Amino acid sequence: MFSYFFTNTQLADRLSSFIEAEHQLLQYAKTRFANSHPLHDEKNHHFQLFDTPIDIPRCIKDDAMFCQVHDTDTEECNKYSLHGVKVINKQLESTTTTDKPAPLVLLHGYANGSLYFYRNLMGLSSHFSSVYALDMLGWGRSSRPKFELLTSSTTSDESSNNEDSSTIDSITKQQVTTAESFFVESLESWRKHHNLPKLTLAGHSMGGYLSVAYAEKYPQHVEKLILLSPVGVPEKTP
Repeated sequence: MFSYFFTNTQLADRLSSFIEAEHQLLQYAKTRFANSHPLHDEKNHHFQLFDTPIDIPRCIKDDAMFCQVHDTDTEECNKYSLHGVKVINKQLESTTTTDKPAPLVLLHGYANGSLYFYRNLMGLSSHFSSVYALDMLGWGRSSRPKFELLTSSTTSDESSNNEDSSTIDSITKQQVTTAESFFVESLESWRKHHNLPKLTLAGHSMGGYLSVAYAEKYPQHVEKLILLSPVGVPEKTP
């Protein structure tokens, strides 16, 4: 378990309020969205908040590794934390069928968090024995390092004026790839920690974009990919 620390008491109070709101929202999700169907029976479901230790993405600059939320000594433990909620359908979990779908992992969109899906958790868990909704790195109660990433090339305003378009395009591509790896590698470290050979990966908005990035790099771990109004999908020019 990771501890929280703040020198700013106002920030600490905000986090305490956030934690309380999270618990209340989960309780509401368990009761409001249950119905008479046996697979939706609240007694068949177990809700669990978790904090998973993950490896620090290698793309983060050494002087930017300090986490703004969790009290961790990165030189000693070399870990961040991914927060989220897990819903277990005990009835489906106990079945021995061989065609049971891979656990569902939900990735939220920009400026959001795991409980964006609170209305959907009960319904989705009628189809999956395990449903995970994650706070991606930098959001919610997950670790929040500075978004200062390594790139193989850097440019200043002055040098950029002397670069041709192909060089600038190459630098931009490197920056995009590095930004993607910030999230993709943290998700892969989370998957390894939970020992999940396959995922049913579902992403909304920016989470959809990052789900595709993960599936491109680790297709062997994605059983199915579900995109919910994803960003970053190009459209053909008329």
